Amino acid sequence: HLPEFLHSQADRIATPEGLAAAFETLIEEAPLRTLSIGEVIEAIDAVARAWEDPEFPWRKKALRSADRPGGFSRPVLSEALDALFASITKGALIEALEEAFGTLDVFDRFVVRGGGMQRVVPLRGILQIFSGNVPQPAVVSLVRGFLLRAPMLAKPASGDIDFPLCFAASLEEVAPPLGASLIVAHWPGAEGKGWRPLFQVPEAVVVHGSDETLQTLRAFLTPKQTWIGYGHRTSVALIGRERVEGEEGGRVAQALAEDVALLDQRGCLSPRSVYLETSPEGARRFANRLAEALDAIEARLPSPPLLPGEVSGILALRSLAALRGARLWNAERPNWTILLHPTLALEASGLHRVVNLFAVRDLEELSPLFHRHRNRLQGMGLAVAPERQMAIAEAFPFFSRYCPIGRMQRPPFSWPQDRFRSLAKMARWISLEGEGG
Repeated sequence: HLPEFLHSQADRIATPEGLAAAFETLIEEAPLRTLSIGEVIEAIDAVARAWEDPEFPWRKKALRSADRPGGFSRPVLSEALDALFASITKGALIEALEEAFGTLDVFDRFVVRGGGMQRVVPLRGILQIFSGNVPQPAVVSLVRGFLLRAPMLAKPASGDIDFPLCFAASLEEVAPPLGASLIVAHWPGAEGKGWRPLFQVPEAVVVHGSDETLQTLRAFLTPKQTWIGYGHRTSVALIGRERVEGEEGGRVAQALAEDVALLDQRGCLSPRSVYLETSPEGARRFANRLAEALDAIEARLPSPPLLPGEVSGILALRSLAALRGARLWNAERPNWTILLHPTLALEASGLHRVVNLFAVRDLEELSPLFHRHRNRLQGMGLAVAPERQMAIAEAFPFFSRYCPIGRMQRPPFSWPQDRFRSLAKMARWISLEGEGG
C-alpha cells in the first residue's frame, strides 16, 4: 500500500534504499502532520465505526481470508474485530491522550506547563514492525501513531499480510489524510544489515516480535531515536476458592472458555496458565466444567483448520505433559486441550486452545513463581470475591492488566501494554520561554 503521491516510486521500494527514500518522502509530504488533534480523532473514529459495520467492504474482504489453516475461523475473526473496534471510540482516544498529556490543547498550541510554554509537535515518522496474525496489536499501534500525527511505514507479519492491507485501504477510503500518511510494505526478514539505513529514517521504531528479534533490531537505531519493543509475554487466570465450585464454577468456566477461544490462545492476553485455589479433586471437577464449556463454545467460535505442524506440536505437548504426570482432557481431538498438572509452573505455550490448570492451596503461593517470571507476564484474569481483587493486584505487581475472567481479550484502548504508555514515551515536545525567564 502506497499513498498516491508515492506511486511513481513503486518500482523502487523492493530495495532497502528505495523504501527508505519513499519513507523520507512520506515524512515530508504526509497530510496527517497538518491536521488538528480533533480532526485526527474524528478520522480515527470514522474508520473504527466503518469497521463495525458487517457490510463494510474492507471488513468483508478481510473476513474472506479467514478459515485458512493457521489462521482464524471467520466467526472468531469477526468477533475479534468487533471487540477491537468497539474499544476505539472518540471518548477512548481522548481519555488516552488526557492520561498521557493532561490536555489535548498541547497538540495544537503552546500551553502553560512546567513553568513555561510547551507543546507537542508531530513525530517525524514511525517504523512499525508486526508479528503474528492477531489484528489488535497492529491496529492499536497504528492508531497510537496517528494520534502523534506521525507518518508511518508498517511491515506486516508474513502470516498476515491481507488484514493490514485491507485496513490501509479502508483508511484511504474513509479517512484519506490517514491513508495518505501510511506505507504498508512486506519484505522477507528485517534483521539483515542491509535494512539498517531504513531503521534510521524515522524518529521512532516500534517492533512486535521475539526477544531475539528485538535484540537484533534495536542495535540498528541511533541514540536519538525512540525504541518501543514488545516481546513475547504470557497471561494467566486466577480463580479463588469462592468461585471454583457449583453454579459459580460453571459460570467462571464459561467465561474462561470465552477468553481461550476468542483469539485461539495467540494473543499476549490469552490465558495459558490457570491457577485454582482448591484441592486436586476440586481442580478435576472444574476441568470437567471447562471441557463442557470449550466444547459448547465451538458452536459460536469454532476452531479453524490446523496446520500439520500445529497438530504435531499439540500432540507432542500432550505426550510430554503426560510423562510429567498431567491429566488430559479431549485426547481424541486437537481442537482444544486441558492439562491438569501435578506441580506448579508457568506454561507459556501459545499452542491452539491449550489450557494448563494448576491447583494451589492459597493464591499467595504463586508469589515466588510470578516474581521469577515477572518479565514474561502481561495480563491476569481474576475470578475472586470483589474484596480480594485489589489485594491480589498489589501482591502480584508484575502484570500490565488485571480484569475479570471473560474480558481478558477485550482490553480498553488505553491499557498500559508491557506496563508503560507508549504515547507519552514517543511524543516530541518543544518549549517557549519569554524574556522574563
